Amino acid sequence: MPALRVDLETSAGVKVGSGPLIRATNVRVTRRLSKAGTVAFDFPASDRKAANIASKQIAKVWTRRAGAQVAVAAGIVDNIAAREYMRGEASGTAAMIGFLGAAAAARAAAYTQTFSTTARTVPAYTTNAQNAAYTGINNAQAGTPYAQLTDLNLLRVAYENLRASYDETVKVLNSVIDDLQTFGLVG
Repeated sequence: MPALRVDLETSAGVKVGSGPLIRATNVRVTRRLSKAGTVAFDFPASDRKAANIASKQIAKVWTRRAGAQVAVAAGIVDNIAAREYMRGEASGTAAMIGFLGAAAAARAAAYTQTFSTTARTVPAYTTNAQNAAYTGINNAQAGTPYAQLTDLNLLRVAYENLRASYDETVKVLNSVIDDLQTFGLVG
């Protein structure tokens, strides 16, 4: 795509600032038969010349074709909006990055995963109250139809291990969500 240039002028035709915006991208021109069309373009907010843009100025968009400057469109500046999609900074030894308007932050510490299966749904935790009144075998029955107290205690330990594993999994998921929120990638 040819390079674009945007000149800013007052309503009297006087150029504004020290020169054109030369980093303009994504120019959108809508021409209408029955009323005025629209001209929109994007440019980096970090561009020093961006501070020159003000409401009611005239923006003239140019491109170069066959070695000559060609007018693409012109329009009155009605709407100026800052939309930051990514911010990068360097702070000593740590590079920092932020997305969608979030402040730049250094990379979070690495995750340690010994279990790497992933899922897209997090189930709710359902409590299971344990009863401390287990008595073991029912002496009125022949054989051993009921679990011994030691077996029940082993089941309690297994249950507690599963619960603890679940808690740790949720903690890691929460860390991932927190990190993504830090960078502005999720709300």
